[in-house]
Amino acid sequence: MRRYANFALVTAAVCLILVTWASPHLLLWWFASPVPIPISCNDAVTWSAHRLIETQLYAMAIGLVGGLGLCFWWTRRAAAKAAVVQPPTAPTGNKT
Repeated sequence: MRRYANFALVTAAVCLILVTWASPHLLLWWFASPVPIPISCNDAVTWSAHRLIETQLYAMAIGLVGGLGLCFWWTRRAAAKAAVVQPPTAPTGNKT
């Protein structure tokens, strides 16, 4: 199961990187007018696409730092709880 989850996460990350890299070009192609018009929105579309990519990168960095912090906090908490809860072990040897 872990292999499938890892494969899905890696594939999702690769697709996210490819779409993020290609999105400004795809948006310009999508919003390009087939006929000449006096007003062009290409600059606005390019700016908004780059702004979207910056926002995604900032969110990814915040999520990475927050996730690592939460992971370290959770493992420390679990380790401290496990150290307190462990009962003493019973003797296993013969008494002679």
